Amino acid sequence: MTLMHPNRWPIAALLSIACSTACSPDPELRLMTRIEPVAMRHPAALLDCQPEPPLPPPPRSVAAALAWIIESRAAGADCRARLACIRARQDGAGCAQD
Repeated sequence: MTLMHPNRWPIAALLSIACSTACSPDPELRLMTRIEPVAMRHPAALLDCQPEPPLPPPPRSVAAALAWIIESRAAGADCRARLACIRARQDGAGCAQD
């Protein structure tokens, strides 16, 4: 009683050779042995906000006060947008200001 047909031995030998070499480690791969922290760097443009505008000198007109309020709100919106961009970069997403 034979275990295998005689013509199947070469196929079985080739399959066992292929399986034994497929599991060998790649010589180019190296095991990582330590973890090094990498500092995240943000573009300098994202780290500076628009400055708050100076108060208009007295006597202040209503138009000057309103212009100051508009400029102050624009500076705040600019700063919030830059901080949102930094948060998005830290979460792995990009932002339009990159």
